Amino acid sequence: MSTMNLSNRIAAAAATSLIAITLAGCDDRDKTTAASMAAPAAAPAVSYPAGGPGAGGNVTKAAPMDRDTGSDAELVKALPASKHALIDAIQTIERAGEAPTAAKFEYEDGALHLAVYSSAKGTKTDAEHNVLKEHKGDPLQTAWTPKVETFEDVEHVSRAAEYHTLMELSPRSLLDIATKAQAEGIPVWVIPYVSNGTPAFDVGVLKGDQLSRVQYGVLDGEKK
Repeated sequence: MSTMNLSNRIAAAAATSLIAITLAGCDDRDKTTAASMAAPAAAPAVSYPAGGPGAGGNVTKAAPMDRDTGSDAELVKALPASKHALIDAIQTIERAGEAPTAAKFEYEDGALHLAVYSSAKGTKTDAEHNVLKEHKGDPLQTAWTPKVETFEDVEHVSRAAEYHTLMELSPRSLLDIATKAQAEGIPVWVIPYVSNGTPAFDVGVLKGDQLSRVQYGVLDGEKK
């Protein structure tokens, strides 16, 4: 599969999902106009700089899933109190019959959160005809009982459609990658993205009190 075809598939997934949402609220006479206005231009591939605010300059801002690396110091401090591993949350979503497409711990608004993006109909159903969600909850509680948001806004639909399309291409599940990453440390996030035309899983792992990044190929699941 060429880089151009991959980029086109990702852009098309985001565009078609957005068009479907926009058309749902239009009269028939307005649908043609709404469709042309709703389709966004293809976004440029996301690339990660070599440096970052984490230990050893290894943690960089992961634009997919909107990670705020400014809170990484607080995140590292808060993680030991979590009663749930990233893998636990991913497995919970899988058991519910949905396909996890990205997952992360984050420190936001003074609290630790654990979130998983999912495609409710699995990755065999394309993004346009799927239900794209986020499950976000408190990992400090005995039971992780996330609140569920079904995406309807442009930003989140586009982002979730990109994750979905990358997971469609991958022979590995998000759980496979998170499990493999345990050899490097405690998984803190697993996010598929495109860097310089190449699809990869960006994985954050905690070793002691330091965060670092590991990458695995989306198309082969191998460490880069």
